[in-house]
Amino acid sequence: MKNVGFFDRIVRLIVAAVLAVVIISSSVNAYVNIFLFVMASFLTYTALSSNCPLYKAFGKSTAKK
Repeated sequence: MKNVGFFDRIVRLIVAAVLAVVIISSSVNAYVNIFLFVMASFLTYTALSSNCPLYKAFGKSTAKK
């Protein structure tokens, strides 16, 4: 079931791209990079699939019905 709207998908992809740039260009702790990678991966997955497990758990939807 799709629960992520168009605008939400675009914002998630932009944030994921910014996180990817931070990961590539930063010299921070490896654990921070792993956390940022996981977050970017989750945002990319939810944007491309239009399905967010957290939205589903809370009964929220930004998709048009």
